[in-house]
Amino acid sequence: MKAFFLWPFKNKIEASLWLLFLFFCSGLGYFQGLHPEFKISESLFAPPTIRIFSTAENFFPASVIAELERETRTHIHFELIHSWEELKVQLIAQPTSPDLLLIPSYWAQSLHQEGLLRDADLQDELHDFLAPDFILPQGTDLTPASSGFFATYWSKLFLLKNPESEASLVRMPGKKEAGLSVRFLNDADLLIGYFSALQKKALAHPLLKAQFSIFNFDQWAEQASTSSDFVLLTHVQQRQLPLFEKIDLPEMMMIFGFALPKNGNHRRSILKIIKHYVSFEIQSQLLLQLPMASTLNSVNESSLPVERKSSFLRELGMDQMTIIREKEKGSEEKAHELSHAAFSL
Repeated sequence: MKAFFLWPFKNKIEASLWLLFLFFCSGLGYFQGLHPEFKISESLFAPPTIRIFSTAENFFPASVIAELERETRTHIHFELIHSWEELKVQLIAQPTSPDLLLIPSYWAQSLHQEGLLRDADLQDELHDFLAPDFILPQGTDLTPASSGFFATYWSKLFLLKNPESEASLVRMPGKKEAGLSVRFLNDADLLIGYFSALQKKALAHPLLKAQFSIFNFDQWAEQASTSSDFVLLTHVQQRQLPLFEKIDLPEMMMIFGFALPKNGNHRRSILKIIKHYVSFEIQSQLLLQLPMASTLNSVNESSLPVERKSSFLRELGMDQMTIIREKEKGSEEKAHELSHAAFSL
Protein backbone atom coordinates (compact mmCIF):
# COMPACT_ATOMS: atom_id res chain seq x y z
CA MET A 1 0.00 0.00 0.00
CA LYS A 2 2.85 2.32 0.90
CA ALA A 3 4.60 1.63 -2.42
CA PHE A 4 1.36 2.31 -4.29
CA PHE A 5 1.02 5.72 -2.60
CA LEU A 6 4.56 6.74 -3.56
CA TRP A 7 4.27 5.49 -7.16
CA PRO A 8 5.74 6.75 -9.48
CA PHE A 9 8.00 8.62 -6.99
CA LYS A 10 11.10 7.10 -5.40
CA ASN A 11 10.48 8.42 -1.89
CA LYS A 12 8.38 10.78 0.26
CA ILE A 13 10.63 13.80 -0.35
CA GLU A 14 10.24 13.56 -4.12
CA ALA A 15 6.48 13.07 -3.78
CA SER A 16 6.22 16.11 -1.47
CA LEU A 17 8.22 18.33 -3.84
CA TRP A 18 6.04 17.40 -6.80
CA LEU A 19 2.90 17.99 -4.74
CA LEU A 20 4.19 21.41 -3.68
CA PHE A 21 5.01 22.27 -7.29
CA LEU A 22 1.49 21.23 -8.36
CA PHE A 23 -0.10 23.48 -5.71
CA PHE A 24 2.17 26.38 -6.74
CA CYS A 25 1.28 26.08 -10.44
CA SER A 26 -2.44 25.80 -9.65
CA GLY A 27 -2.31 28.87 -7.40
CA LEU A 28 -0.35 30.87 -9.95
CA GLY A 29 -2.81 29.95 -12.68
CA TYR A 30 -5.76 30.94 -10.47
CA PHE A 31 -4.10 34.29 -9.64
CA GLN A 32 -3.35 34.97 -13.33
CA GLY A 33 -7.02 34.30 -14.15
CA LEU A 34 -8.16 36.82 -11.52
CA HIS A 35 -5.51 39.40 -12.55
CA PRO A 36 -4.80 39.04 -16.30
CA GLU A 37 -2.96 42.38 -16.29
CA PHE A 38 -0.28 40.83 -14.04
CA LYS A 39 2.72 39.82 -16.16
CA ILE A 40 4.87 37.11 -14.57
CA SER A 41 7.81 37.92 -16.85
CA GLU A 42 7.75 41.56 -15.72
CA SER A 43 7.86 40.62 -12.04
CA LEU A 44 10.19 37.61 -11.87
CA PHE A 45 12.58 37.98 -14.77
CA ALA A 46 14.48 40.64 -16.74
CA PRO A 47 13.03 44.21 -16.71
CA PRO A 48 10.69 44.80 -19.66
CA THR A 49 11.69 47.29 -22.34
CA ILE A 50 9.14 50.11 -22.62
CA ARG A 51 9.11 52.01 -25.91
CA ILE A 52 8.10 55.66 -25.38
CA PHE A 53 7.57 58.01 -28.35
CA SER A 54 7.11 61.79 -28.17
CA THR A 55 7.40 64.89 -30.35
CA ALA A 56 9.98 66.45 -28.01
CA GLU A 57 13.09 65.12 -26.30
CA ASN A 58 12.90 67.57 -23.40
CA PHE A 59 9.83 65.75 -22.03
CA PHE A 60 12.21 62.87 -21.28
CA PRO A 61 15.76 64.08 -20.51
CA ALA A 62 18.34 61.41 -19.66
CA SER A 63 18.14 62.14 -15.92
CA VAL A 64 14.37 61.56 -15.86
CA ILE A 65 14.64 58.34 -17.88
CA ALA A 66 17.29 57.04 -15.45
CA GLU A 67 15.08 57.80 -12.45
CA LEU A 68 12.01 56.19 -14.05
CA GLU A 69 14.01 53.05 -14.87
CA ARG A 70 15.33 52.82 -11.32
CA GLU A 71 11.95 53.36 -9.63
CA THR A 72 9.86 51.15 -11.95
CA ARG A 73 12.41 48.38 -12.70
CA THR A 74 12.04 48.84 -16.44
CA HIS A 75 14.30 49.62 -19.37
CA ILE A 76 13.04 52.66 -21.31
CA HIS A 77 13.70 53.12 -25.00
CA PHE A 78 12.82 56.71 -25.95
CA GLU A 79 12.29 57.67 -29.58
CA LEU A 80 11.62 61.09 -31.09
CA ILE A 81 8.69 61.36 -33.52
CA HIS A 82 9.88 63.00 -36.73
CA SER A 83 6.61 63.01 -38.66
CA TRP A 84 2.93 62.17 -38.32
CA GLU A 85 3.03 59.59 -41.10
CA GLU A 86 6.07 57.88 -39.56
CA LEU A 87 4.25 57.57 -36.24
CA LYS A 88 1.20 55.95 -37.86
CA VAL A 89 3.41 53.38 -39.59
CA GLN A 90 5.05 52.54 -36.26
CA LEU A 91 1.68 52.20 -34.52
CA ILE A 92 0.40 49.75 -37.13
CA ALA A 93 3.59 47.64 -37.23
CA GLN A 94 3.22 45.23 -34.29
CA PRO A 95 6.93 44.53 -33.54
CA THR A 96 7.95 48.21 -33.52
CA SER A 97 4.80 49.70 -32.02
CA PRO A 98 5.46 52.02 -29.04
CA ASP A 99 3.99 51.20 -25.64
CA LEU A 100 3.39 54.81 -24.60
CA LEU A 101 3.01 58.17 -26.35
CA LEU A 102 3.33 61.76 -25.10
CA ILE A 103 1.61 63.81 -27.82
CA PRO A 104 -0.75 66.76 -28.46
CA SER A 105 -4.42 66.13 -27.65
CA TYR A 106 -5.53 66.57 -31.27
CA TRP A 107 -3.09 63.86 -32.35
CA ALA A 108 -4.67 61.55 -29.75
CA GLN A 109 -8.14 62.40 -31.04
CA SER A 110 -7.22 61.49 -34.64
CA LEU A 111 -5.41 58.30 -33.61
CA HIS A 112 -8.44 57.33 -31.54
CA GLN A 113 -10.73 57.82 -34.55
CA GLU A 114 -8.48 55.58 -36.64
CA GLY A 115 -8.57 52.85 -33.99
CA LEU A 116 -4.88 53.12 -33.12
CA LEU A 117 -5.27 53.86 -29.40
CA ARG A 118 -6.23 51.46 -26.64
CA ASP A 119 -9.63 51.95 -25.01
CA ALA A 120 -8.30 52.32 -21.49
CA ASP A 121 -9.60 55.07 -19.24
CA LEU A 122 -6.42 56.74 -18.03
CA GLN A 123 -8.42 59.51 -16.34
CA ASP A 124 -10.05 56.92 -14.06
CA GLU A 125 -6.68 55.31 -13.31
CA LEU A 126 -4.95 58.64 -12.63
CA HIS A 127 -7.87 60.73 -11.41
CA ASP A 128 -6.21 61.76 -8.12
CA PHE A 129 -3.24 63.33 -9.94
CA LEU A 130 -5.32 65.68 -12.11
CA ALA A 131 -6.20 69.25 -11.06
CA PRO A 132 -9.94 70.16 -11.00
CA ASP A 133 -9.57 72.44 -14.05
CA PHE A 134 -8.84 69.40 -16.22
CA ILE A 135 -11.26 66.87 -14.68
CA LEU A 136 -13.88 67.26 -17.39
CA PRO A 137 -16.09 64.92 -19.42
CA GLN A 138 -14.34 63.41 -22.44
CA GLY A 139 -14.93 65.32 -25.67
CA THR A 140 -15.08 68.81 -24.10
CA ASP A 141 -12.75 71.68 -25.05
CA LEU A 142 -9.90 70.57 -22.78
CA THR A 143 -10.12 66.80 -23.29
CA PRO A 144 -10.25 64.79 -26.52
CA ALA A 145 -12.89 62.12 -27.02
CA SER A 146 -10.35 59.34 -26.52
CA SER A 147 -10.52 57.77 -23.06
CA GLY A 148 -6.94 56.60 -23.61
CA PHE A 149 -5.53 60.12 -23.15
CA PHE A 150 -4.28 61.75 -19.95
CA ALA A 151 -3.59 65.51 -20.17
CA THR A 152 -0.26 66.41 -18.56
CA TYR A 153 0.86 69.82 -19.91
CA TRP A 154 -0.93 72.83 -21.38
CA SER A 155 -0.07 76.27 -22.71
CA LYS A 156 -1.81 79.23 -24.23
CA LEU A 157 0.00 80.43 -27.35
CA PHE A 158 0.55 83.99 -28.53
CA LEU A 159 2.03 85.35 -31.73
CA LEU A 160 4.00 88.21 -30.17
CA LYS A 161 5.83 91.13 -31.71
CA ASN A 162 9.58 91.31 -31.23
CA PRO A 163 10.40 94.50 -29.26
CA GLU A 164 13.23 95.24 -31.71
CA SER A 165 10.95 95.09 -34.77
CA GLU A 166 9.12 98.02 -36.38
CA ALA A 167 6.81 95.75 -38.39
CA SER A 168 3.04 96.12 -38.29
CA LEU A 169 0.06 94.04 -39.36
CA VAL A 170 -1.94 97.21 -40.02
CA ARG A 171 -1.84 98.65 -43.53
CA MET A 172 -0.88 102.34 -43.62
CA PRO A 173 -2.25 104.37 -46.57
CA GLY A 174 0.52 105.50 -48.91
CA LYS A 175 3.14 103.41 -47.17
CA LYS A 176 4.78 100.51 -48.98
CA GLU A 177 4.24 97.21 -47.19
CA ALA A 178 7.42 95.75 -45.75
CA GLY A 179 7.95 91.99 -45.77
CA LEU A 180 7.19 90.38 -42.45
CA SER A 181 9.13 87.53 -40.88
CA VAL A 182 7.51 85.02 -38.53
CA ARG A 183 9.09 82.35 -36.34
CA PHE A 184 6.62 79.48 -35.82
CA LEU A 185 6.47 76.06 -34.18
CA ASN A 186 6.89 72.98 -36.39
CA ASP A 187 3.22 72.04 -36.16
CA ALA A 188 1.21 72.17 -39.38
CA ASP A 189 -2.22 71.98 -37.71
CA LEU A 190 -1.33 74.85 -35.40
CA LEU A 191 -0.42 77.06 -38.36
CA ILE A 192 -3.61 76.15 -40.23
CA GLY A 193 -5.65 76.88 -37.10
CA TYR A 194 -3.95 80.26 -36.77
CA PHE A 195 -4.64 81.26 -40.37
CA SER A 196 -8.24 80.12 -40.07
CA ALA A 197 -8.70 82.29 -36.96
CA LEU A 198 -6.94 85.22 -38.64
CA GLN A 199 -9.19 85.03 -41.70
CA LYS A 200 -12.22 85.49 -39.46
CA LYS A 201 -10.64 88.76 -38.27
CA ALA A 202 -9.57 89.81 -41.79
CA LEU A 203 -5.94 89.81 -40.65
CA ALA A 204 -4.59 87.01 -42.81
CA HIS A 205 -3.37 89.09 -45.77
CA PRO A 206 -0.12 90.52 -44.25
CA LEU A 207 0.84 87.17 -42.78
CA LEU A 208 0.13 85.32 -46.02
CA LYS A 209 3.02 87.27 -47.52
CA ALA A 210 5.31 86.77 -44.53
CA GLN A 211 8.51 84.77 -44.60
CA PHE A 212 8.12 81.86 -42.18
CA SER A 213 10.88 79.97 -40.42
CA ILE A 214 10.06 77.06 -38.14
CA PHE A 215 11.53 75.62 -34.98
CA ASN A 216 11.05 72.30 -33.19
CA PHE A 217 9.53 72.01 -29.73
CA ASP A 218 12.93 71.39 -28.12
CA GLN A 219 14.08 74.79 -29.41
CA TRP A 220 11.17 76.75 -27.96
CA ALA A 221 13.17 78.16 -25.04
CA GLU A 222 15.61 79.79 -27.49
CA GLN A 223 13.01 81.85 -29.37
CA ALA A 224 13.45 84.96 -27.25
CA SER A 225 16.68 85.68 -29.14
CA THR A 226 15.03 85.51 -32.57
CA SER A 227 15.42 88.33 -35.07
CA SER A 228 12.00 87.68 -36.64
CA ASP A 229 9.28 90.35 -36.47
CA PHE A 230 6.79 87.98 -34.85
CA VAL A 231 7.37 84.82 -32.84
CA LEU A 232 5.09 82.17 -31.37
CA LEU A 233 5.55 82.00 -27.59
CA THR A 234 3.66 80.34 -24.75
CA HIS A 235 1.95 82.17 -21.89
CA VAL A 236 4.84 81.07 -19.62
CA GLN A 237 7.38 82.78 -21.89
CA GLN A 238 5.15 85.81 -22.34
CA ARG A 239 5.15 86.34 -18.56
CA GLN A 240 8.95 86.07 -18.52
CA LEU A 241 9.43 88.39 -21.53
CA PRO A 242 7.22 91.45 -20.90
CA LEU A 243 8.96 93.48 -23.64
CA PHE A 244 7.50 91.20 -26.33
CA GLU A 245 4.36 93.04 -27.40
CA LYS A 246 1.00 91.31 -27.08
CA ILE A 247 -1.15 92.33 -30.04
CA ASP A 248 -4.76 91.76 -31.05
CA LEU A 249 -4.33 88.37 -32.68
CA PRO A 250 -6.15 85.08 -32.12
CA GLU A 251 -4.86 82.96 -29.26
CA MET A 252 -4.37 79.21 -29.47
CA MET A 253 -4.20 76.52 -26.82
CA MET A 254 -2.10 73.36 -26.87
CA ILE A 255 -2.45 70.34 -24.56
CA PHE A 256 0.06 67.48 -24.33
CA GLY A 257 -0.61 64.18 -22.61
CA PHE A 258 -0.10 60.43 -22.45
CA ALA A 259 -1.85 57.99 -24.78
CA LEU A 260 -1.75 54.18 -24.94
CA PRO A 261 -1.24 52.67 -28.42
CA LYS A 262 -3.50 49.75 -29.28
CA ASN A 263 -0.58 47.44 -30.12
CA GLY A 264 1.49 48.42 -27.09
CA ASN A 265 2.38 46.06 -24.23
CA HIS A 266 3.33 46.11 -20.53
CA ARG A 267 0.26 47.98 -19.24
CA ARG A 268 1.17 47.39 -15.58
CA SER A 269 4.67 48.80 -16.01
CA ILE A 270 3.37 51.72 -18.07
CA LEU A 271 0.99 52.82 -15.31
CA LYS A 272 3.91 52.74 -12.87
CA ILE A 273 5.95 54.91 -15.24
CA ILE A 274 3.16 57.46 -15.71
CA LYS A 275 2.45 57.67 -11.97
CA HIS A 276 6.09 58.27 -11.18
CA TYR A 277 6.52 60.69 -14.10
CA VAL A 278 3.65 62.91 -12.87
CA SER A 279 4.99 62.96 -9.31
CA PHE A 280 5.88 66.39 -8.01
CA GLU A 281 9.53 65.38 -7.58
CA ILE A 282 9.94 64.93 -11.35
CA GLN A 283 7.53 67.64 -12.50
CA SER A 284 9.16 70.32 -10.33
CA GLN A 285 12.38 69.66 -12.28
CA LEU A 286 10.82 69.43 -15.75
CA LEU A 287 8.61 72.50 -15.50
CA LEU A 288 11.64 74.72 -14.98
CA GLN A 289 12.90 73.57 -18.40
CA LEU A 290 9.62 73.38 -20.34
CA PRO A 291 7.76 76.43 -21.72
CA MET A 292 4.46 74.96 -20.52
CA ALA A 293 2.18 74.67 -17.49
CA SER A 294 1.00 71.57 -15.64
CA THR A 295 -2.44 69.95 -15.36
CA LEU A 296 -1.50 68.27 -12.07
CA ASN A 297 -2.96 68.84 -8.63
CA SER A 298 0.40 68.59 -6.84
CA VAL A 299 1.74 71.51 -8.90
CA ASN A 300 -1.33 73.61 -8.11
CA GLU A 301 -0.62 73.18 -4.40
CA SER A 302 3.09 73.97 -4.69
CA SER A 303 5.14 77.16 -4.53
CA LEU A 304 6.01 77.04 -8.25
CA PRO A 305 5.22 80.22 -10.25
CA VAL A 306 1.50 80.72 -10.83
CA GLU A 307 1.84 80.57 -14.63
CA ARG A 308 2.98 76.93 -14.26
CA LYS A 309 -0.30 75.85 -12.66
CA SER A 310 -3.63 74.76 -14.14
CA SER A 311 -5.41 77.35 -11.97
CA PHE A 312 -3.76 80.08 -14.07
CA LEU A 313 -6.06 79.04 -16.92
CA ARG A 314 -8.91 80.82 -15.10
CA GLU A 315 -6.92 84.06 -15.10
CA LEU A 316 -6.12 83.78 -18.81
CA GLY A 317 -9.69 82.90 -19.74
CA MET A 318 -10.83 80.74 -22.65
CA ASP A 319 -12.98 83.22 -24.59
CA GLN A 320 -11.60 84.11 -28.00
CA MET A 321 -9.27 81.12 -27.77
CA THR A 322 -8.92 78.58 -30.58
CA ILE A 323 -8.45 74.92 -29.64
CA ILE A 324 -7.59 72.40 -32.35
CA ARG A 325 -9.92 69.41 -32.21
CA GLU A 326 -8.11 66.89 -34.42
CA LYS A 327 -5.23 66.55 -36.85
CA GLU A 328 -6.23 67.58 -40.36
CA LYS A 329 -5.50 65.20 -43.21
CA GLY A 330 -2.73 66.53 -45.43
CA SER A 331 -2.03 69.38 -43.00
CA GLU A 332 1.72 69.42 -43.76
CA GLU A 333 1.08 70.18 -47.45
CA LYS A 334 -1.55 72.81 -46.63
CA ALA A 335 0.75 74.51 -44.11
CA HIS A 336 3.52 74.56 -46.72
CA GLU A 337 1.19 76.23 -49.24
CA LEU A 338 0.33 78.91 -46.68
CA SER A 339 3.82 79.59 -45.35
CA HIS A 340 6.27 78.10 -47.92
CA ALA A 341 8.00 76.49 -44.92
CA ALA A 342 8.64 72.76 -44.55
CA PHE A 343 6.43 71.33 -41.80
CA SER A 344 6.71 67.68 -40.79
CA LEU A 345 4.47 67.46 -37.70
